[in-house]
Amino acid sequence: MENSIYPWVDSHCHLEMLKGDVSTILDDARKEGVGFCISIGTGVSANQKVVDLSSRFHDVYGTLGFHPHYASRFDQLHLDWIRDEIRENSKIVGVGECGFDFYYNQSGREDQKVAFAAQLDLAIESGVPVVIHSREADVEARDILEGYRGKGLTGVVHCFTSSIEQARYLLDFGFYLSFNGISMKWYR
Repeated sequence: MENSIYPWVDSHCHLEMLKGDVSTILDDARKEGVGFCISIGTGVSANQKVVDLSSRFHDVYGTLGFHPHYASRFDQLHLDWIRDEIRENSKIVGVGECGFDFYYNQSGREDQKVAFAAQLDLAIESGVPVVIHSREADVEARDILEGYRGKGLTGVVHCFTSSIEQARYLLDFGFYLSFNGISMKWYR
């Protein structure tokens, strides 16, 4: 599969979280036909690692953001750094992972809302897609997203575990939905 005309794309991975040798992991992925991957930033340290990985490997791109778990650590200075990276670094292709997570509640709801809105604003300003994490927060996600309708916001809602009604809303809005192992377990 290494020479496949249509390579696979891993559109949501966390290479920055790996403890092992990233080179070996990427070599194995290439052998299986993965043409490139997008490592998703979740906070200050992870974002810096994503930038480093994308500069070291030709087939690694990244997004930068504050995951809802880390929204209480949201920092305007780091958001400005993300803005600069998006402007200056062609390997940074989106904002996120951002959104709401009321399943684990590792950050307060208001902190999550503030961080999410700031990142949605940045995605629109920068003209890049957003990677949304939304768990147990359908109403709140819709409430905040409604304010962005018609403003050019695009992206993907990853690890989708919500209702069919929420899926229709997000698809009508123009988002893509991603399903993984957690999603499949959810729908059994």
